[in-house]
Amino acid sequence: MKRIVPHLRFDGDAEEAAEFYAGLFPESRIGNVMRAPACNHELLKSNDRVAAERVMQAMLKMNKIDIAVLEAAAESSTGKIN
Repeated sequence: MKRIVPHLRFDGDAEEAAEFYAGLFPESRIGNVMRAPACNHELLKSNDRVAAERVMQAMLKMNKIDIAVLEAAAESSTGKIN
């Protein structure tokens, strides 16, 4: 039998969904579960496309998401990002 290794990502109700999904396949199990805080993706969905672009540029430079820096980038009037 082939091995299936899915990666599931949910915004709420993830454990319930994972349990349902695992129940569909015989001998399946839930391996690692990682919980992450909200990441302020709404900053990327802003109607202010210039601010959203600043947020994206700031995020692309990060190895670890720093929400405070993203919020500062969204609010910046100079376009400069720390």
